[in-house]
Amino acid sequence: MFRPTLIKKGNADIEEYYTEDEALKNSEDEYYTPGKDPVVTPCKWYGKGLALLGLKGVIKQKVFKKLFYGYHPDTGKRLREVPTVGQERLGIDLTFSPGKEASILALVGGDRRIIDLHEQALQHVFDILQIRYAQTRVRQGKGERLTVNTDCLIGAFINHATARPVLVDG
Repeated sequence: MFRPTLIKKGNADIEEYYTEDEALKNSEDEYYTPGKDPVVTPCKWYGKGLALLGLKGVIKQKVFKKLFYGYHPDTGKRLREVPTVGQERLGIDLTFSPGKEASILALVGGDRRIIDLHEQALQHVFDILQIRYAQTRVRQGKGERLTVNTDCLIGAFINHATARPVLVDG
């Protein structure tokens, strides 16, 4: 199942849902626990935009929060403009869920191959999104805005081994 959700600033519960995510909090600890082979892969960065910010590997929650709110993780410099009209867009949650049968085989049955295949499929889809649909708007002249293809995104792959409640913005 695929479910896209636009994340806007202004709803503290929704912002907390993303920045205080349990999988994100535990990702670094689970990744570095000696002798532990987690069934679910730790949260990882993905995309061409990582090189521009010097990011790679496992996501650290503090770095995720800075990017989520639009700041460079090292310098603290603002990476996007604050809108003069409307709410700031913090990101887009692209949720890809395998079918229940696959989830049960992977998590209950411990079949790591299913998780690996799901992650490969996510990377493939992300690559396509990045190449075909990554855009930004830039101002040129007096009030004129152009849409520019960037071919560059930053993705946070956050895996969940449990069902999460569906949040409704409103």
